[in-house]
Amino acid sequence: VVTLFPYTTLFRSLSFNIQIDNPMTIILSFVTEEGKISMEITDERGNKLFDETNIETGTFEVNIEEVGTYTVTIQANNHTGSFEIKSKK
Repeated sequence: VVTLFPYTTLFRSLSFNIQIDNPMTIILSFVTEEGKISMEITDERGNKLFDETNIETGTFEVNIEEVGTYTVTIQANNHTGSFEIKSKK
């Protein structure tokens, strides 16, 4: 799983699915230069695995123990920077 989202400024919400075929830990990396960004990751039953608002520059680890489809929802308000989702090696 590698999803990189470089952009100049993001000022909308977006949602996408990621398929997890094996239990793993994913790394969420954020760069915040200006504005605000929030992220939520939920499983197929609606359980939240990650839920952070006003994320500053930094990295988070999320353990995913079940195979399935996970929904990533981003809320951005004039956010300048980037975010990346990748599997931990």
